[in-house]
Amino acid sequence: MRHTNQLAFGFALATAMAFAPAAHAACPASAALFLLDQSNSMNDPGMGGTLKRDLALTKMLNDYHSLPAGTPVGVYGFGNSPQYAPSYTQTYVAVDPSNPKKAVTDDATITAAFQSAHDAIIAGSWWTPLAGAACDAIQFNLTNLTDATCLIGSPPPTAYQLYLYSDGIENSTPGDPGDTTGGPVHACAGGNSVGLFNAALEGSGFGLDVNSWQWHMANVALSGDPNTVSIPLGGIRFVTNITLLFDTINSLSRPAGVDGAPASLSGLQQAVTPDLVALMSGLANVTHGQYFEAKNTNGVPALLPMPGDTDPTPTRSCVEQADVNRVVQAFGHRVAPNDPTFSVQDLAARDVNNDLIVNTADYLLVLKNFGKCST
Repeated sequence: MRHTNQLAFGFALATAMAFAPAAHAACPASAALFLLDQSNSMNDPGMGGTLKRDLALTKMLNDYHSLPAGTPVGVYGFGNSPQYAPSYTQTYVAVDPSNPKKAVTDDATITAAFQSAHDAIIAGSWWTPLAGAACDAIQFNLTNLTDATCLIGSPPPTAYQLYLYSDGIENSTPGDPGDTTGGPVHACAGGNSVGLFNAALEGSGFGLDVNSWQWHMANVALSGDPNTVSIPLGGIRFVTNITLLFDTINSLSRPAGVDGAPASLSGLQQAVTPDLVALMSGLANVTHGQYFEAKNTNGVPALLPMPGDTDPTPTRSCVEQADVNRVVQAFGHRVAPNDPTFSVQDLAARDVNNDLIVNTADYLLVLKNFGKCST
């Protein structure tokens, strides 16, 4: 009876909170943009032998179904061929037919857009313009998925989310070193930073080399501007959630020189580099998002996190009573660094739908997947 009563108590509490008046009622609870790497190496096998594009699609659908109902969603695919092509994005944005700049909330339209972005990888032969695509996606989120008035407030009343799924390093944003096309230079283009991402140096550009692509991308994720290192008035605008898909075997069918040269079958090469891991894990941490590495460790594939699990590990992810307890304990708390009761990292883990507040939506997501484990 204790288990049942605790669930009932939590549900009653969550339901009561759901009908409480909210500030900025005209603003969406959140807006999310899904950004999928369509470079050719996404056709390679990933953890457990599953193709990386298939792993990415499964994770995208899991993340999407973790969002609050009615969240406006856009879908971006990115890759270019030839290298440094000025127009490099394949865009599958779920739109309202009556207003092409407004993302929709229709489930069938959104899931079809995910599938279209995934399917485009099959026939693609693309490089990876990671920095330019991520910057464009965040600016698209700002321009088209929300309203400027929703960005004002301290703490922010809403969450603007970027979900990124990629297996490679930046190698083709127009204007990068090596680009000889003479075309327009992207605002987020730049050389590779020698310095690694350091969250402790947040106010001074995270220790990244100024004008590197990592510096530009980190700035956009934090402030919305590729050249601004400070958090804007009102707090963090974006929650950056990142899935890195590591190579296990680079496909020998991939043309040499496209998205990196093919590796030998005996190498089991992991193409994701330490500087990319530092950047992506660091960005997810400082924006209170989630970071996941889809890779094999000592031959054992990681498990995709089960939505609603507040403390997943690479080898176990289940939604159970401990997750119910953790959400109920932090109910009503915003994910912010000044909470005297919880650390910001702990609150971010309990905020399982990434909207920067532990509330009804988090509780109902845990309840929906209660008793389920990743396999």
